[in-house]
This record gives sequence, structure tokens and C-alpha cells, in this order.
Amino acid sequence: MKQDRNNVRDESVKKTWWGGMMKRIVYTIGLTIYCLVMLGQTATAPSLGDGTSGSPYQIASLENLYWIAALDAVVSSPNSATRWTAHYIQTTDIDASSASTWFDGKGWQPIGYDPINTGTTANKFSGVYNGNGYKITGLRINRPLEGNIGLFGHFGSTTSTTTIKNVRLEDVVVVGGRGTGTLVGKSYRTTSNNY
Repeated sequence: MKQDRNNVRDESVKKTWWGGMMKRIVYTIGLTIYCLVMLGQTATAPSLGDGTSGSPYQIASLENLYWIAALDAVVSSPNSATRWTAHYIQTTDIDASSASTWFDGKGWQPIGYDPINTGTTANKFSGVYNGNGYKITGLRINRPLEGNIGLFGHFGSTTSTTTIKNVRLEDVVVVGGRGTGTLVGKSYRTTSNNY
């Protein structure tokens, strides 16, 4: 009889322990998801490539793509002027739909973004981006009071060898002021084989 009571008590302790542990696991998972959703954008440097023409940075995620676009307050090294003159190649399709809620609902921040419209060369993308035929889908930008808005904001200069090629955009909605396009807001160069 005493043995049965001990077994019952042991089972009760196990259930209580498991119940508490499960609550902690569920809470931790929920908190992690909440933080990821609320914090939104994360700039992650590409793990392959060094940005040269012989070894372009390999863009394999939305976080890699945002790393190119991020202003210096987000990614200080290398700074945006350096990142915006580098070479890139996309290595997979990228779903950009989660960026629609970034920046208080403004969505994607263009690569070569000039938030105070200085118009300087340092605020233009003058590197090389090869989409390699892969898609970027679900891109959303809602910046009706801002100019030079697109996946790329300012693109090229009169002296650069800037190239944007082989980029496929699908299911894209872009709202912007003067100089707005899906691929490029304002361009000083031509692009090739983009669709």
C-alpha cells in the first residue's frame, strides 16, 4: 500500500515537472518568434565572397540583401559607400514579403538609399549586382513621400561601370514619390536582362 502511494506521488511529481518544463519551452519559442517578428529586419553579411569581380559576395537570403541596403547606423563595417561599390551575385530565389512591415510599414529600404536626398555619389549603388536569373518575390515598398524608390534607389554614376543584370522581380508593389520604379528609382546607367 505504501509502495502504491509512493508511485502515485512520483508520477504526480513527474507530471508537474514535465508540465513546468513544457510551459518554459513553449514560452521560449513564443518569445523567440515574437522577437523575430517585432524586430523585423536583420542585416547578415554574406558568408561567401569578398565583393571583388573575381569573388563577388554571394546573396542567398533576404538578410544578405538587406545587408547591402543597410545604412551605416545598422552596418558600420564595411560602410555603405564600400558595400554599394562591391560586386554581388544572387545564388537562390529570395522571398522579400516579410520586409513589407519593416520601417513602420514603409517596407523595403532601397539599395543606394538617400534618406535626406543629398544626391552624392556615396549614396548611389555603383557596384555590380547579378541576379543570376533567380527571383526576388513579394517586394513591398510604401514610401509615397520619398523619391528614388525601388529595389535599388539611386543607381550608377556617369563615371562608373555599374551593372544590374539578370534580376527577376515577381509580385512587386512599389509606391514612391519622384523617381520610382520596381527595379530602380533613379538611374544613371542602363540595366540588362532584367524581368
